[in-house]
Amino acid sequence: HDLLKEMMVDSFFLDLTRSCNNLHLYECEKITSESIHQMYKVSLFPGMIEGSTKLRQFSIVQFSNEKCLSFLELIGITYRDHKFFSNKYIQVFSPIFWTFAGDVNAFLTHIFDGYLEMVF
Repeated sequence: HDLLKEMMVDSFFLDLTRSCNNLHLYECEKITSESIHQMYKVSLFPGMIEGSTKLRQFSIVQFSNEKCLSFLELIGITYRDHKFFSNKYIQVFSPIFWTFAGDVNAFLTHIFDGYLEMVF
């Protein structure tokens, strides 16, 4: 039963990488750092070259810091002292400032690793 659930979540994300250029998701308990990592891996080479994936940018709104940092560690990016570090070339910027209803303000961090732009 758990394997079936896992397969369904993975196939859902696989289908999304094949059909979407830009993907915007909202936090939900079914989205784990591991499932986002699977989506990320599918989107990289050779998927881009073969044309089996279209995904170039994804954003996850209200993704918990814990899940975000866990995902980033899975792809070799660490965060400490308010900075991101990686052995590979990455670009990090936070230019987007949103004002939500109720005067809640948030910055969205963009990370580009040469293949995908990720927004949290």
